[in-house]
Parts: sequence; C-alpha cells; structure tokens
Amino acid sequence: MTVNKELRLEAKEALCTKRKKVYLAFFTECFLFVLPFAALLLLDRSGFSSALRRNFWLAFAILAAVSVVLLLFFRAFNAHLFLAKKDKKRRFGSAISAAVLELLLAVIRAGLFLFCLLPFSAMIFCIAKAVSNEFPLIAVAVMGAFAVSLLVLGAIFYRRFSALLFLAPYIYCSGSCTMAQSIKMSFQKSDGNIESFLCLRRSFSGWFLLCLFVFPAAYVWSYYKLTEAIFAERLI
Repeated sequence: MTVNKELRLEAKEALCTKRKKVYLAFFTECFLFVLPFAALLLLDRSGFSSALRRNFWLAFAILAAVSVVLLLFFRAFNAHLFLAKKDKKRRFGSAISAAVLELLLAVIRAGLFLFCLLPFSAMIFCIAKAVSNEFPLIAVAVMGAFAVSLLVLGAIFYRRFSALLFLAPYIYCSGSCTMAQSIKMSFQKSDGNIESFLCLRRSFSGWFLLCLFVFPAAYVWSYYKLTEAIFAERLI
C-alpha cells in the first residue's frame, strides 16, 4: 500500500464531515497537556503561593497524574473518533480498557526508546570517562562523532519499531480483540507496511513545518490523524 491522492482525498472529505469534533479534540488535547502548568499558575496567583512553594513538586505531580489519566482516556476516545466506521457505542468499561491499552503502549514505547538509545548512552558514558582521564582531544572527537551516529541509528530503529504498534488502538476499537491480541495483530498487520506508514508520516513534514509560521495546527493535526486512521482502517 502506498500513500496516494485517494487516501488524502478521503481524509479531506472525512475532515469536512467531522470538522467540529476533530477540532474540539485537538484543543482538548492541548488543554490537557498544559493543564498542570496552568493549574499551578492559577494556584500561585490565588493566594496559595506559600503553601505551593513548600509542596511544589507534590502539587505538580498530582496535577500531572490527573492530566495523564485524562489524556489516556482522551487518546482512547480519539482512536474511536477518527475511525470512519463508528457503529458501536463505547461503554465505560471499554473506555477504561482502551485507556489501559494506551498506557501499555506508552510503556512499551518508552522501553523501546530506552533500548534503542542504550548504545548511545553507553558511548556518552565512555566519553565522560575519557574526558575525566584526559584522553587526547582527537580521540574524544572521534568518540563524539560515533556517539552522534549511534543516536541517529537509535532514532531510526525506534521509529521503525514503534510504528509496528500504531494499529493496536484502532484494532481494539474496531473489534472484540483483547489488548494482547490487538498488539499482536498490530505487529502482524503492520509488518510489510512500515515503509508505507513512514512515508505517510514523512509526507506531512511540510504541513508540520507550516505550523511553525502560519499556525494552522488544528487543521494539520486533524488532517493527519484522519489520514492515519483511514490508512489503519485499510490495513485492518
């Protein structure tokens, strides 16, 4: 499967019919992301500054935990929202399971990230040891160049491995699979289509750069998520 005009056209048509919902989803996700910082700022200006300073990290941790839980539920809801077919109504129990799946996927991705960057971290440790032992500058420079290469390779491998998981939320929302089955099916169905999916992501690079200058972030985010969901639905 290749990224083509038909896929983009279908996403644009879906965006026209779901415009209000997906824009609301974008601003809700932004709100949940900044919620801990905004709440701390409001507390600081409301007269609780002395107590806040004494327990700053505790207050921030509580607010961040609440925000993460809400964000997990919201991301689980988004996987259902962006699918073209929405015949089934999600029950509260299913929403909890979908949120748990999002948490599990986040943990797996974090583990993959740390594993892929392990060689880079080891090289940084070696560079620090070399500097402390006053190794020649040329040797440290060569090790630094090697560390950069390991960082790039680690990022490439992480990008490819994490792409194998992108189908899992859509599979879980569109069928009666368990969380483990959804992850397993995501690996099976994504295998052989990774290049197409990564090509899809790369094709949006210009759109995301445009957000830095024109700030059409709501449109780009919605357009990208709908295109990704339609791509996932075709694979499923």
